[in-house]
Amino acid sequence: MADWDTAYITSLLALDRLADAQHHRWERFCETLAPQMLRDYLKVLPDFDDIDAEDAAKAHALTVEDPMAALRFFLAWPDIAMAARLIEERANTMDGDQTETLTAAADALRGRYPLAAVLAWRAMIDYVLWYGQSARYGHIADHLMDCAAADQDIADYGTFPSHQAYLDALQRQYKQKTSFWTRVF
Repeated sequence: MADWDTAYITSLLALDRLADAQHHRWERFCETLAPQMLRDYLKVLPDFDDIDAEDAAKAHALTVEDPMAALRFFLAWPDIAMAARLIEERANTMDGDQTETLTAAADALRGRYPLAAVLAWRAMIDYVLWYGQSARYGHIADHLMDCAAADQDIADYGTFPSHQAYLDALQRQYKQKTSFWTRVF
């Protein structure tokens, strides 16, 4: 589809139909959250209009149905602050099975946005334990240790459970998963 979009936009530009090309770029960005489509759209805008359009694009990304697509966009853009905001606002909708995206997010966020990093790690932990994916217990045990390390940098968990409360809940809910707990303690 990206090749088709590129060919279509190139054709519109060759026909001196910049407004149509811009409209298509914006529509495709809204549908796909493709960073290059937005970059090409912004590049043509007059000074300062591009700032407003970028803000509108980020606002749109925050509201898309698939929060993981939005997270990939914010990581690629890059806008780590918006990635943190997205994770904190939509923590319960993060797909813990998308380890590559969530791990990249947590790594990028851990220094400046430790709460968002913890929420990314928790999404993966919750997913693996819920679905009993024992082959991934080593990874999530490491993530749980990352959560413990980040805990000292989080002054306020807001509406989210503190690290200790989260750990206690995991131990109650998944006490039978001894092969996981032996990796943690």
